[in-house]
Amino acid sequence: MNLFLFLLVIVILILVVRIGAAAFELTGMQKKTAFFQSISCLTNTGFTTPEAELVTHNDQRRKIASCLMIFGNAGLVTLIITFANTIINPTKIFDTLGTLSDPLLPSWLSQTLDIAIIILGVYLVYIIIAKAKFTENFISWIQHKILAEKIIQPEKVSTLYFTDQDFCLAQFIVSPESSLINKSIRKLNLKDAQIEIMLLKRDGEIIGMTKEDLVLLANDTLTCFGKLTKIQNLANI
Repeated sequence: MNLFLFLLVIVILILVVRIGAAAFELTGMQKKTAFFQSISCLTNTGFTTPEAELVTHNDQRRKIASCLMIFGNAGLVTLIITFANTIINPTKIFDTLGTLSDPLLPSWLSQTLDIAIIILGVYLVYIIIAKAKFTENFISWIQHKILAEKIIQPEKVSTLYFTDQDFCLAQFIVSPESSLINKSIRKLNLKDAQIEIMLLKRDGEIIGMTKEDLVLLANDTLTCFGKLTKIQNLANI
């Protein structure tokens, strides 16, 4: 029973990490960064990296991070307790599995085999949960419910890096309904808004140091530098 509870806690923690990452993604965070920050918040480690500012500068992300930290503390304590209870009796795992419960088995060997089974069990659980189609469908359903219940408001702008005074490197896609379409960069008067377009990605091709006479098209991906609020205003035009 203790082994089952231990693996169940592992499953729950993995799902919570995935849900946290999915929630971060809805706020515009990059997928890999979202996953790392979700793990950092849940385990309360690694949260002093520069990428942490992507969370601290955003109200919605701070709420997500707070929930992950609170759940993580409770989850990790439960994980430690169930792990300790699993290995405290050398034959407990074997009794649970119905194998190798020979009382003549040396205690040190039983404990070693217990730990080996735990490691193998954790690995198998991780592979199954990480690769299962059910997990992807479940995470997609969670994202849909989050949006439907308006727990998180999706953001068009994906922040990549923050500097001092709230200046940041951010990215957004020009939507088909945007009034930016068919306008040249010159006509946008971005200098007045203290925004500079660093890169433009179109049909898989990256255009760097964009020229002012370049006309924007739908689905162009713009990487900009400036104040986040002004970049958000530009993305929502």
